[in-house]
Amino acid sequence: MAQDHKEQNFLQMALLFDASHNGMVIIDRQGEILVYNKAAMRIFNDHVSPVGMRMSQLRPETWPEMEKILQ
Repeated sequence: MAQDHKEQNFLQMALLFDASHNGMVIIDRQGEILVYNKAAMRIFNDHVSPVGMRMSQLRPETWPEMEKILQ
């Protein structure tokens, strides 16, 4: 039962993440993109998946500030 509840919560969170009108990405501490939503895909490029790329490649102008936050 507990596993079903966890899976249901995860599914709900994934649906909310993807349905958001705000572009969102999840990155690791080195700035590598792990997950993104549909709105972020429109920001970056509809035809190229940013997974595995670094934020410093996609948004070099904002990377120094992001890097400070991650440290």
